[in-house]
Amino acid sequence: MSEDDAIAKAQAAAPDDRIVAAAWLLPRGFDESMFLGDAIGGGASKGAAGGIAGAIAGEMLAKHHDQHVMQASSGSKEKMPQNALVGVSETTIYCWAERLDGLHRAAGRELFAYPRAQATVTVHARVGVRTFEVVDSASGAKWEFESPRLDGHLGPVMAALGLDH
Repeated sequence: MSEDDAIAKAQAAAPDDRIVAAAWLLPRGFDESMFLGDAIGGGASKGAAGGIAGAIAGEMLAKHHDQHVMQASSGSKEKMPQNALVGVSETTIYCWAERLDGLHRAAGRELFAYPRAQATVTVHARVGVRTFEVVDSASGAKWEFESPRLDGHLGPVMAALGLDH
């Protein structure tokens, strides 16, 4: 999915603000779970059956992120979504859970909208992914995501936030 499309979807979800960058992100640890699942599947058997077993095992390991409970901007408790759209404006960092609109992704329920002045964002480079953490200083809520280093769309979000690539 192109960065322009992610921006358009974030803009539709925040019509009263101007979104300058957006990216689809996964919960932190998703890539590692898929890697472990692939290793399990490869060890279980060779060929297509091993690949299928690995994909299923990886999905099962990655599903544990659905149990992470985070505090939303409204103060309500939210489960970490399997996919999230993060959008950045000049003043605010937004995040929405993924909603499927037919076969296409869309911004679903809002998970947070933090003023940039009260949010601390850190990015850590790992071997195959970048981890993206947002901490709200007012509530202490911490949201952890990841994006593939290759074919990921985190670069424009990092640039909009003034973070090093």
